[in-house]
Formats: sequence, structure tokens, C-alpha cells
Amino acid sequence: MKKILIALLIVILTTGLLATTAAAAVVGVLDYSVSSTRINMTEAGTGSFDITVPGSAAPYAGVEFEIQLPSGVTISSVSYSLTDAAENLPMTPPGGQKPDTVYFSCYALENKFTAALTCTVSVVYEGSVETALVIKEIKQYTKIGEKPDDPVHTTEDRVSDKEIRVALVPFGGGTSASSTDATLFSLTVSPGTLTPAFDPNTTSYTSSVANGVSGVTVTAVANHAGAKVAGAGALSLAVGVNRLTVTVTAEDNVTKKEYVITITRGSSGGSSVVSGTEDVGDNTAPLASLFPFTDVAESDWFYGDVYYMWENELMNGMSVTLFSPDRTLTRGMVVTVLYRMEGRPDVSELGNPFPDVAAGEYYTDAVIWAAAEKIVLGYPNGKFGPNENVTREQLATIIHRYENALKKIPENTAETRDFTDKDKISGYAQESVNALVLQDIIRGRSNDAFDPQGTATRAEFAAMLHRFLVAVKQ
Repeated sequence: MKKILIALLIVILTTGLLATTAAAAVVGVLDYSVSSTRINMTEAGTGSFDITVPGSAAPYAGVEFEIQLPSGVTISSVSYSLTDAAENLPMTPPGGQKPDTVYFSCYALENKFTAALTCTVSVVYEGSVETALVIKEIKQYTKIGEKPDDPVHTTEDRVSDKEIRVALVPFGGGTSASSTDATLFSLTVSPGTLTPAFDPNTTSYTSSVANGVSGVTVTAVANHAGAKVAGAGALSLAVGVNRLTVTVTAEDNVTKKEYVITITRGSSGGSSVVSGTEDVGDNTAPLASLFPFTDVAESDWFYGDVYYMWENELMNGMSVTLFSPDRTLTRGMVVTVLYRMEGRPDVSELGNPFPDVAAGEYYTDAVIWAAAEKIVLGYPNGKFGPNENVTREQLATIIHRYENALKKIPENTAETRDFTDKDKISGYAQESVNALVLQDIIRGRSNDAFDPQGTATRAEFAAMLHRFLVAVKQ
């Protein structure tokens, strides 16, 4: 068999997305991307691609990644280097190998580093047909224990939540035509079990969970490396029947295939009406094929905003048919929406700074996350007030801090507005209000007033988030 060497280059970039805390903790999902998902080998049997992983502005101790290998593929060597010569720290590249999976780690033996880290992996493929490896997981660490070569002694800081297939095409075995393969390689739901068992050619599945299960994670991996998958991820569940659709778009950007999962969440006391508090602004897939809200008319100023949020599975109704656009929002509801938009980062190792945020509430993890990211600071008395109605100036401040914390800052596209009640805007909120006005996120109420102490409504929140998401192209 012909041996084909490819170089796997892993570049760890520093992006400053990581919030620092007193103790290392899992603060969120670590995203990454590849420069190419289809590698055509040269006649000499070599090729390469990059995996780019966001790093941290704070010093970190190392990274670990895991790759699932198909039959006939092995990794022969791994080497590491830092891009910044000033941080030429001694490192150790421990690793291990399972029957079909390899995992490698690189830690600083002394101190920590912030510079970009390059990991070059040599792969040997003894085959003559196209195959693919799967990048399973990447972790970043800010603390290592007594044994740097033992991942058990490390504290995870950020962890990837996706899998990427990279096709390995032997020389002369590729094709210039785009693939029409729109099937899935794997599909799982957690918690829960798919019925029937997954098969690439089966597109309809069912599952059921107890009433206490408010959300599931759908993981879907495309069969072809060039295909794109939409609709998977962390999704909230309404009580009753939830129809979740995973769409695969083939490499040709024309061929599509939908996989539908119908999940039934058990009712409590026989009621099928969704709780208005816990279901605000979540990622639940729409329960109807047409816009379902009877209290939102096309003539309403917020119709387009509510439709956008519903269509993109970011806000659900207070019931199956009612959006309740004029209903007020609580502070807990607002941070819960933002938390879910970020994929529900793990907060298990973060402390709860607020005595009035009890464990087990629908907003608990969201508030802890928002506090760690400095999106919310609480009141001077040390409390957060999760069940208090959020005011318009508080909402502007939270959204503005969210922009800065997650580095998602829209461009300024509007002019400064001289609100008639500008003197009533609290000092802490003035910068945020002005910033969101320039970004065209907020536009004020009637009579050119902002109404800073007025309570924000669900319709207003939908409008602000719609404008924000469009501005940052999410």
C-alpha cells in the first residue's frame, strides 16, 4: 500500500475571549475551525491543513486534542513550537493512543504562556481510496497539577463542542465536482434515545424525556467533509411535542436533506401549556410550520422582529399561540436568553456571587455565567434581583456589556439622538445607551423619549436582539 504523509498544523490563536477568574474553571465552549475539510494529496503523497483554535489573553498552561482515525491511518509524530520567541518555554508533548483514537497534549513545564502554539502532526495513510479522520475534541487548560503529562491532573478552561471530518484524498483519487452527499454520518440526542436507531437513510425519529428535562443537545456530523449542518446544538424543550429539524446542505450548496426528531417532553399535572417564565427567549425549534402567534399581527411595528427571533429559534411564545409582546421581562429572563445564545457554557466550577440567586432556578446558571463575564454586576447591596422587571436602561447596559465581553460589537450606523428625557438616564447607563443608539440597537419610544426607568417589554427585547444579531451577522 502506498503511504501518504500529511502534516496536520494546529495553531492556537489568542483572542482574549476568556474571562479571568480567581480560580481556573470551565467558562464556555471552545470553538475552532479548519482551513480545509478536503485534502487532495500531492503526487508525493503529502498535504496539510490548519486547525485554528481561539486562545486566551490570560496565560494558559496547554492544550489537548483528540482525533478519531479510520482504518489504515496512524499518526507517526507530533511536534510543538511557540510563535513568540520571547516565550520559548520548555514543554512536554505527552499523548496516548486508543484503538481508533489518538490524543495529544502540550503543556508548559514552567510558568504559562500566551503566545500562539503550533502543533504539527504527521499522519500516515496506508490506503488508496478516500477516507476521513474526525477531529473529536479540543481542550484548553489554565492549570496543571503535579504531573504535566497526565490530563487527569489538569483543570479544563474551555472545551470544544463540535466534530469536524477532514477527508483524505489520495493523489488522483479526488474529483473537481462538488459532492451532492447530504447525508449524516452520525446523529444523537442527549439526554434521550433515538427511535429507530440512527441510519443515514432514515430521516424521521422520535424520542421522549421526563417533564424535568428542559433541554437536550443534538449532535449531528455530516457524512461528507464538505457538507454543512444546521439545526443541531443545545435546544430547549417546551412541554409536549417538540419538532426539531437538522438540515444538511451538500458541498454543492444545492442538495439538501432534513432529519426530523420529534421529542415529547412529559407534562406536569396534565398541562401542555409552556411555563411563561422558563420558556422566554430560548432555542426551542418552532412547533408549527407557520408563524403561530395570534397576538402578533403583520401591521404591528415589532412583527418583523418577533418573526425573526421565532424563525431563528431564539424566542418562543408564552404559550403555543401567544407571544405576549407587551409583557414585561425580568432580569433573570434577559440573561437567560443571552446565556442560551452562547450555547449554555459550563458554569459548574464558577461561584455564585449573589445570595438571592438560588440553586436550581431556570436562570441560575445564566446569572452565574453573566456575572463571571462581567455582563451583570448586581445591585450595591450585593443582590441581583432575578425576578425584578428589567428597566430599559438596565437592558441597554446588559446588552452593551454582553457585546464587549464576547467581542461582538456592531459598527456605528446611526447618529446620536438627543432624547427629551436624557437627564433621567442614570450615570452608569449613559455610555451604554449612547453606544446602542449609535449602533442602531435602540431607538427610543414616542415623543423622542427613551424612558430609562420604564420596564422593557418582550417585543422591545426581540427588536433589540434582532437588530444586534443582524448587525453582527449571526
